[in-house]
Amino acid sequence: MKKILQIRDLVDAGVYFGHSKKRTNPKMAKYIIGFRDDYYVIDLYQTIELLDEALKVIANTVENKGDILFVGTKKQAQDLVESYAKKCNTMYVSTRWVGGLLTNFSITRKSIDKMLKLHSLLEGNVENRTKQEKLLMSRELARLENTYNGIKDMVTLPSLLVVIDSKQEKTAIKEAKKMGIPVIALVDTNSDPEIVNYPIPANDDGMQSIELFLSMFAETILDSMASVKNGTAGKSEITENQSNNQNSSKRVVKSSRGLM
Repeated sequence: MKKILQIRDLVDAGVYFGHSKKRTNPKMAKYIIGFRDDYYVIDLYQTIELLDEALKVIANTVENKGDILFVGTKKQAQDLVESYAKKCNTMYVSTRWVGGLLTNFSITRKSIDKMLKLHSLLEGNVENRTKQEKLLMSRELARLENTYNGIKDMVTLPSLLVVIDSKQEKTAIKEAKKMGIPVIALVDTNSDPEIVNYPIPANDDGMQSIELFLSMFAETILDSMASVKNGTAGKSEITENQSNNQNSSKRVVKSSRGLM
């Protein structure tokens, strides 16, 4: 059964931690409820509301047979993005975003095809190749796999981008916008929430926070895949019973200073 995410889960994962006043984007003011030790505190009630909206978008994308691309290239996100993307059989970019990956997709596809061809060659009979040739081929394959392995099955543009840090991945977001691809993104207090379609105010630096969201994204994708297979698509759950928890959630968030 799908996990019902509670405010306490967000608090425990440090989702409320924002940046210092000096590094905060004024456009994030509506998602901030206060500050502690010169660091802003994110309104977790809004986080859980916007997360719920984002999860519904993910579910609808899967149910409509759209492809999703996870993007997270910052150091603390790389392994987590790869791991959770593989768990839900979703494409990912976790090392670096190559400029033009979406806007020049024909070039991207050529690089992917080159990678697959090299892999096939090295897996086959290479006895007629010199040691130097095999070494060069192996190095080139490693370089290409480092960049394109997470999107080797991408034959068309994705239907949705799920981004861990909107500021870090601004090039990916810019390309997605140009190609008409909607974007879900974690937006910390130093980010501009207006550049993405579905912002989720949250700490995008802490590994616990990143993993919490990735686990929810992956679970939603898997649940939606199962719904499509079982013919129950469209009956998605929400992350929290808002009618029962609205007031209590606000109280918990406002008292979060005492939990830090």
